[in-house]
Amino acid sequence: MIRIKNIRKNFAAQEVLKGLSLEIPKGRITAIVGPSGCGKSVLLKHIIGLLKPDAGQLFVSGEDICQLNGRRLNDIRLRFGMLFQGAALLDSMDIFENVAFPLREKTRLGKKEIKERVDRELKNVGIVGMNAKYPAELSGGMKKRVGLARALIMQPEIVLFDEPTTGLDPIMKKAIHRLIYDTQRRVGFTAVVVSHDIPDVFEISDDVAMMYGGVIIEQGTPEVFQSSGNPVVKQFLKGEVTGPISVS
Repeated sequence: MIRIKNIRKNFAAQEVLKGLSLEIPKGRITAIVGPSGCGKSVLLKHIIGLLKPDAGQLFVSGEDICQLNGRRLNDIRLRFGMLFQGAALLDSMDIFENVAFPLREKTRLGKKEIKERVDRELKNVGIVGMNAKYPAELSGGMKKRVGLARALIMQPEIVLFDEPTTGLDPIMKKAIHRLIYDTQRRVGFTAVVVSHDIPDVFEISDDVAMMYGGVIIEQGTPEVFQSSGNPVVKQFLKGEVTGPISVS
């Protein structure tokens, strides 16, 4: 589904991605982990086409999106949904309007069908009878649920999750992880979850990849990852790796 080949990205004098390669299988949940500041969110922005690499290729279903612009790139982006760290809800809109926003911007659906789809997605994430509430009236966990409903409203093939449990207590973190897992299994989309919640995220992941020093240093199932002989991975699992130190 997604194949990343030797991408590089500099910001001024700082090289963040240093020839990173990664394959993300279709229809599975891939967790991307690594120390804070190592470039995980930068990688997500490349995957969805918000950033272009300085070098390298990034294929979505066999098409290198690094070579695309304009309408074709926008067509590719329509295949993605994204749940941001803070859910990124619009404060001036109620829950219904937040979730309906992509449908109104990107489709010609009528009011009745929009309402049916919004109500269905909100119900699927466990929110009923709260359409008229505003983001400021919601708990952190509820905001994440609304954000997930909005990410799914266009029925995307690929959903990106950028630190989806940031700021939540342990009980709510587990609830959001379970919601992501159950939703992915029900719908079947390809999921990419950037997370620092170790080892909790392993419970919902089919594959785990670790970023460090601007590259992927380990990838495999959660079981393979946790039994890795790589000393950096071992230190990370113990909470001893705190920065994106180069491994070159």
